[in-house]
Amino acid sequence: RNGFDRILFMNGHGANATIAGHVLKELSDELKFTACIVSWWEIHELESELGISTGHADENEASLVMALTDWKKHPSRQAPSRRYFGRVIPMPKDQFTKYGYAGKVGGESKEKGERMAKIIVDKLVKLVKADLLLKED
Repeated sequence: RNGFDRILFMNGHGANATIAGHVLKELSDELKFTACIVSWWEIHELESELGISTGHADENEASLVMALTDWKKHPSRQAPSRRYFGRVIPMPKDQFTKYGYAGKVGGESKEKGERMAKIIVDKLVKLVKADLLLKED
């Protein structure tokens, strides 16, 4: 209604992408705009350039938060968690640790987060320059 014809939705929480997709589709049908939803952890360059595979509240997410804020993470202890194929509902209790994360902890740093942030921003710039229609190679 305000004249925007492109909307980029930067997702920072897994469950948001599905509902945002439904809402943006409904609004796009009515208001005729193009939207793109990006979940930052799905940016392939993070893995290909840094070897990063992200869990939940793990050392990679902590590093990114450290780079973007003044937050100093308390030392973490690795605890057991289990990965499952697909999205299991209800979520198995052993998918996350008792501390709330899934994945590896202990290697978080502001410097690592800064490298991640650069890759994410560079990808978003390419996406915007491509009019939200960036083809994957």
